[in-house]
Amino acid sequence: MLTVIAIWIYILVTAYITGYAVLACLCRRFFSYSGREKKRRIYQVRHRTAYLFAGLAVNTLYAEIFSLFHGVGLEANLVLVAICVLLLLFFSKEAKKECSECFLKIRLTKSAWFFVGVFLVMAYGTSHGYAHYDTGLYHAQAIHWIESFGVVKGLGNLHVRLAYNSAAFPLCALYSFSFFKGQSFHTVSGFFCLVLAFQCLELRDIARRRALLISDVARLVALLYLYSVYDEMISPASDYFVTVLVFYIVIAYLDLSVKKERSYAPYAFLFLLSVYALTIKLSAGMMVWVAVKPAVMLFRERGRKAWKVLAALFLLAGLVEVPFLLRNVLLSGWLIYPFAGLDLFAVDWKIPKGELLYDAKEIGAYGRGYH
Repeated sequence: MLTVIAIWIYILVTAYITGYAVLACLCRRFFSYSGREKKRRIYQVRHRTAYLFAGLAVNTLYAEIFSLFHGVGLEANLVLVAICVLLLLFFSKEAKKECSECFLKIRLTKSAWFFVGVFLVMAYGTSHGYAHYDTGLYHAQAIHWIESFGVVKGLGNLHVRLAYNSAAFPLCALYSFSFFKGQSFHTVSGFFCLVLAFQCLELRDIARRRALLISDVARLVALLYLYSVYDEMISPASDYFVTVLVFYIVIAYLDLSVKKERSYAPYAFLFLLSVYALTIKLSAGMMVWVAVKPAVMLFRERGRKAWKVLAALFLLAGLVEVPFLLRNVLLSGWLIYPFAGLDLFAVDWKIPKGELLYDAKEIGAYGRGYH
């Protein structure tokens, strides 16, 4: 449990720094007009869990890119720490202000013990429990390959499940600390659950406002999910990562709707987060519908000029997807595995089409039979 706590503190610091830096830049770019004067207003992030999820997404992208050239281990962490130090120096004034605001808010709301309690409870669950069946089958092996060698051409030919590319695996490799004792510490899925649990602490406001909001209902459902996976968070299964992200996106979207948020910036962030969820598990593809909201708001505010911002937004989405797709091609020879509809590459390490089709049918049969 102490190991989990130490690793989580490291994840929290690095993810918060990179997430704050990225969102600070995005908020300066994605601004909204208020009133008839059309005065520029920079969007202020209201929930600090957004910084954490943004940082986790950025660090995942970093780990994916790093894995294209090298194993994701000690060197990757040293570079990450160096990047965080540079970002702290660049955002030194903002960092001091952010820290003071965080401590002030915690002191005024007297919520420190809530956060510490949730942190310890979730750390205990992550350090105990039962491993997911697929963790022993291929999750742990796929992560270990990334730790040692990065992406390996044609690895899926060794075992087809090693071609099941998920952006969660490079992130797990980045924070596994296998270079210390040769053993991987799979704590990232538990950290995702921790951030969602922090988001659910907003339920304390129900007593103060004496009303139940639609976003509160989503938080209650999220708590039920966290309870159901509490003894399985030790596994680096992509299902946990993507489900937590979906819950967070839905809760954040409902919060914005309840507060009638006028800026399209937070909706744009949720769209990018949904694209990130897509790289973790393709079943999250339907979450991309959140792009509709910022698009409509953009055209209402800017008209024809909205195309420039939309183009930039979709360019960022493409940057999130490209490393994931490159890893797909290198692992299996297919742009999306196991999907034969996009047969674009004729590389030597390509998994035979017959094997791909059989694997796809096996997955479908298992899903229908099991569920």
